This record gives sequence, structure tokens and C-alpha cells, in this order.
Amino acid sequence: MIVGTGVAGFLAAVFALCAIGGLLGAGSFTWGGSAPLAGIARFGAIAAFAVASAWLALIAYGYATQQRWARPLGPLFWLVATCLGAAAAVIGSADPIGDWLAVGGLAFATLIAVWYFYRKRAVVDYYTMLIRSSSSEDSSRAGA
Repeated sequence: MIVGTGVAGFLAAVFALCAIGGLLGAGSFTWGGSAPLAGIARFGAIAAFAVASAWLALIAYGYATQQRWARPLGPLFWLVATCLGAAAAVIGSADPIGDWLAVGGLAFATLIAVWYFYRKRAVVDYYTMLIRSSSSEDSSRAGA
């Protein structure tokens, strides 16, 4: 989980910097090579960066503190990214084939994340151990 914590923390920082940069007016947000986003579209892009940053920071915190609730957050992040990518491809852009290839890559990442968290034996054993240890702590508290 050390690698997952580091990657999620790093990506959270990257997305946070994108949101801060957008608030400060650094760079330009474009959609499909068109004119830079302005108004509500720019606000939406900044909000999306902020939400992604918070979500990834929550994942990093959950992994670092060995929380059971953090398990589905990684695969769910990739599933949401896949759905948003598919929505962007349906809306259309200058390169629809490239968009759908990106959606395929995100879908593959989602499948890998689901396999890793719910089928890989070492990870399943790790979360089973977390569930057992928290259950034993709960029962010891109830008996005290």
C-alpha cells in the first residue's frame, strides 16, 4: 500500500496545482483544440480538478492509515474517470478515435484496479486481516 499511497498523494498534489493554477488564471483550459474555456466551463474544469485532488488525497489518507473504507475508492476513481472520458468522447472533439482509445485505456485501468483490490490474493488477505483486526477491536471494546 506504500506505492498506492505515494501515487495517490502525488496525483492529488498535481490536481490541486491544476485547480490553483486555474483559479489564478495560469495557463488556458481548452476543449478539443478550441478557444480557451471561460465562465462556467472554466469553473467546471477547476472544480473537477479540486474534486479529483480531494478524492485522491482521501485515497492516500485511507491507504496510509490502513482504513477498510479506502479499498473501493481506487477502483471507483478509475470507473468515474472512464465514464467521464466516455462522456467527453460522446460530446465530441477534434479526435474521436483518440478519445475512444483513451476511454479504452481508462477501462483497462479500471479492470486492473478491480482485479488488484478484489482478486489479487495478497491484497484480499490484507483487507481480510484489516476486517478481522477491527472486528476483534470492536468485540474487545464491547466486552470492556
